[in-house]
Amino acid sequence: MSSAPVPPCPLSVCIVSWNCAEMLGECLASIEGEVHDQGYEAIVVDNASDDSSSALVRDRFPWALLIENDSNLGFTKATNQGLTAARGRHRLLLNPDTVVPEGGLRQALEHLEASPDVGVMGCRVEYPDGRFQGSAFRFPDLLSIFLAGLFLPQMFPGSSTLNRERYGNVDAKEARDVDCVMGGFYLIRGEALAQTGLLDESYFMYAEEMDLAMRMHMKGWKVRWFPTPTIQHQRGGTSLGNAEIGAWCYGAKTRGQLFFLDKWRGTGVAWIANMFFLIFLIPRLFGWFFSDLLRGIPPWRSHKLLRGRILRHRLACLFRPSRIREAWRAPAFVRRSSA
Repeated sequence: MSSAPVPPCPLSVCIVSWNCAEMLGECLASIEGEVHDQGYEAIVVDNASDDSSSALVRDRFPWALLIENDSNLGFTKATNQGLTAARGRHRLLLNPDTVVPEGGLRQALEHLEASPDVGVMGCRVEYPDGRFQGSAFRFPDLLSIFLAGLFLPQMFPGSSTLNRERYGNVDAKEARDVDCVMGGFYLIRGEALAQTGLLDESYFMYAEEMDLAMRMHMKGWKVRWFPTPTIQHQRGGTSLGNAEIGAWCYGAKTRGQLFFLDKWRGTGVAWIANMFFLIFLIPRLFGWFFSDLLRGIPPWRSHKLLRGRILRHRLACLFRPSRIREAWRAPAFVRRSSA
């Protein structure tokens, strides 16, 4: 006799974890009450963490569905695992380095259900110290990449012209339609996801949420940022303080942008963007080099080798633009197996 189908629930919260047990515990604790009270579900996909992430979920949060991978499949593939396993009417992609306020999930879901034209919604985000963190984005273009290479968005964060990527980092009081919202709190309407399909697994991590947002727009759905709820996000939680992972993440972010531009704007635009990245990478490499010297870090450290790998890829794409769309194999310390 076949078992009865599991009934759907209003919301599935999908979290991908990798070596962030402490932050993951705080994240799950922040949503536990609502998951129980509102009949939501939580799914944690662990990408072969070396720490106690999986044990933490099993022991302290047994109500969460745990999917354990034998190796790091990347954020995108792991997220798709969670989305496929989900039975919720709507799906929330939630970073493990976030803390959701009491009632935050219900409030976000109410916003979505009251806006039938919205396919994806995001919300207001703060750093742990209470500072506002911009969570609405324009799709990357040549101008925003050029400005970022000159560090102008960091120097003038409130300028809608110089910080165009983040809409001038405006802490708006009303909802507004945007190109994309932060992937750390990314609430997806189930009907819209059925039309667009899952995340594009060509992205290992970074820019996959922009790609899905682009497909939402093309299907006629809106992407909307709401000023409530306000969640806490420790930006770069899994790479914070780790030079190796930080170097790889820098390369992955810029490579994701190149892949996005090549897919949606054409190889010519992506080639020019790669040229910008290459030009601005040179002084960045010198800055990293002298910083390492001052800190006494030896030249054979793997994060330095990774920086060289980034430079080689930029040069390769200059002469062979087809390399822009090639998948980037993650280094051993990122894809290592838990076995």
